[in-house]
Amino acid sequence: MLFRSVSADTDKTRIILVFVIEMLVLELFSRVRMFDFFAYFVRQLEEIIKDAMPLGSMLLFITLAQMLLFWILDQNSAEPKYTGFAGLGRCFIDSYRLSIGDFEVTGSFIDNTDYIVVFWIIFFIGTLISLLVILNMVVALMGATFERVNE
Repeated sequence: MLFRSVSADTDKTRIILVFVIEMLVLELFSRVRMFDFFAYFVRQLEEIIKDAMPLGSMLLFITLAQMLLFWILDQNSAEPKYTGFAGLGRCFIDSYRLSIGDFEVTGSFIDNTDYIVVFWIIFFIGTLISLLVILNMVVALMGATFERVNE
């Protein structure tokens, strides 16, 4: 039999295994510093993460605001697509994907809203701020951090 049913215990074991492997990868990052070549890249990655925290929090704020606006538009539609707490989470994921440039999620918003003009206004303002301003600032910040660590 090519496909077999997986029990709930096996699913839990696989999820735990994924988290254990992720922790081992993070531990590997801390251990690989003993080599000079890798120590430079690990330090640069740490510095970029530290420097990008304010921009990351701003991107999170923009994504949350956009999610709430899209969710309110959806709830005012004839047949809401995002229902309940899980729907709010899916709306957040779609808003995040939209803020990093995945425009395929617009179909799930457009097909469902009766207020298409308001949707497009929110879409253009959100993508302008998140894609053009915030993500370009992250790229510039990474370049500045690279120069600082390189010196």
